[in-house]
Amino acid sequence: MASLECNNEAITGLSLAWAGCMLFFHAHRDNEDISFYRHIDRRQRSVVWTYLPFDDGEFIETIWWGADIFASFCSIVVSTNRGRVMTMGPHLNPWRPPAVWSRVFAASGGPDRIYWDYSQWGSRKLATTSPADQTPGPSISHISPRPYTSGPILYSSASLQDIIGIIPCQKRHKAHLSITGLLICYPNNCQACVGEVRLDSLCTTIKVADFPALYLGFTYAEHKFPYLARIELLPPKDMETYEWLELGWQGTLEWWYESRQCKIWYNDKESPATHM
Repeated sequence: MASLECNNEAITGLSLAWAGCMLFFHAHRDNEDISFYRHIDRRQRSVVWTYLPFDDGEFIETIWWGADIFASFCSIVVSTNRGRVMTMGPHLNPWRPPAVWSRVFAASGGPDRIYWDYSQWGSRKLATTSPADQTPGPSISHISPRPYTSGPILYSSASLQDIIGIIPCQKRHKAHLSITGLLICYPNNCQACVGEVRLDSLCTTIKVADFPALYLGFTYAEHKFPYLARIELLPPKDMETYEWLELGWQGTLEWWYESRQCKIWYNDKESPATHM
């Protein structure tokens, strides 16, 4: 049984690793050792990470754990005292049996601990000092449709208003380098993220304040799976190598992702689809 401390002022965010089930749960602190990413990589090559950065004074208010009747699906929803609600696990597949949600953690007003199984088979439940109940989990709304995939897929979204910078997260695959997610910076040291973000794979901050738009360039892995390969601040000239999606500084960016590909929506525009 492993555990992590939560709702301590020194904690700067949460990360979870998923590969069919939850593999690892981590509370971040400043100047920490982040070699745990490489350790999990050695255990599972197809692992996907979710990251929730905390703003100053932000802490966990509630955690819900969801699982279907066959225990083949599990996920976590976290809400904070700032009104932020994030699914830190796979998005429920509407073609499978519905999940049953249970509130497994409620803030007590001070530091607390969350316990979970740490094994080669992963964890399919959490334990806390809070009494579990059947308080309904929050509804994670999304404008874009859930992409069809044969396996689990994760969902994230963030506002594009008042952004001052973005920090891409890159991942090296066998034959290519992909941008798996963005850590988004707002005024007053506030942050959000979309896609897969891991703190050992961040690039240099791209300052966007003086540019009217952001351009995302996509291509395919194995001629089938779309992924983000380029980010530009000026209208791109290379229109043949990549398919481009232009973002403005308003509205919401939605980012669906799994280990091989991503699907991004902005207003009524979308990134390339998977080649079936």
